[in-house]
Amino acid sequence: MVRFPGIWILRCTLIVLFAPIIGYSLNQKTWFAAVRHVQQKTCSDCSQSKTKDIDAIKLFSGKKREFQEEAVRLKLLNIVMPKPKKTILRAYSNKTAVIRALKFMDKHHKTFYKVETELQIPKTAVASILYVESLYGYLKLKTYPTFDTLLSLAALSHRQVRKEYLEEIFTQAQKYPLKNKFKTRNYWNNRMKKIGNFWTGEVQAFLRLSEKLKWDNRKIEKMQGSFVGAFGFGQMIPSTAHEKVKKYGPFDPWNWDDSILLTGRELQSKDWKKNPKQAIYEYNNASWYVDAVYALHKELIRTTINQKKVKTSNANITK
Repeated sequence: MVRFPGIWILRCTLIVLFAPIIGYSLNQKTWFAAVRHVQQKTCSDCSQSKTKDIDAIKLFSGKKREFQEEAVRLKLLNIVMPKPKKTILRAYSNKTAVIRALKFMDKHHKTFYKVETELQIPKTAVASILYVESLYGYLKLKTYPTFDTLLSLAALSHRQVRKEYLEEIFTQAQKYPLKNKFKTRNYWNNRMKKIGNFWTGEVQAFLRLSEKLKWDNRKIEKMQGSFVGAFGFGQMIPSTAHEKVKKYGPFDPWNWDDSILLTGRELQSKDWKKNPKQAIYEYNNASWYVDAVYALHKELIRTTINQKKVKTSNANITK
């Protein structure tokens, strides 16, 4: 077991967070109807798929698909959930995190050199984002079936799903300190509808991305990601990944060098030079996330500068 006290605290926090998310099951008839609804919205020509790799009709098979209740609740409620504690956030920029990031940058130095010289993005920024997103694989985090998660969030666009789910999500929301605007059922119904409509677009983007990258049904069925359907080391949602494929060509989301370049390009497109913290926020819209990434980024810069000073000093002594 990897010794990382801060992340261990984070894992315990997630266990507490997930613990109450049980006890509700969406009516299967409603779920199957919602799947058909999303299929009609995103894949009206499924029977005439342009790719030989994907059997879209089988992919949407209601009997295969499972409603990801936990993921849906997390997405709906994350707007009222408390931010991670400072002790947890500090774990992302402590000594262990810095050592791992330095090793990671050294291992992929050729790709990071390209990021800095061609994209003009600091390698420390890219390394920091990838660490916060993935921990470089040092610890296995909670994941969800990617396609089922995308489909479950898109299912909120279906009126009957919202009707059946409203009271449950409204009751769960009352467990948190709420501002007035969060205290009405109308707010939560509108939030479900907005999320459903947005993720319907994500399902469509995922299907297009799958065609571009030649993913077959077997690969899609095995894919795991976050509770919003983000996947790969850089945790990109399908629409962002699809844009990158159209602009830069095929890539592998589970290849570190590809992920380094993609993250660098994403920060470049979000005007890192003009406003670094805003660029990080646009990568992942959470203030705590910005704080965690930026703290590690600054700590890596400080450590790198100190290492250079030591090398220079040693070189002078040798002379």
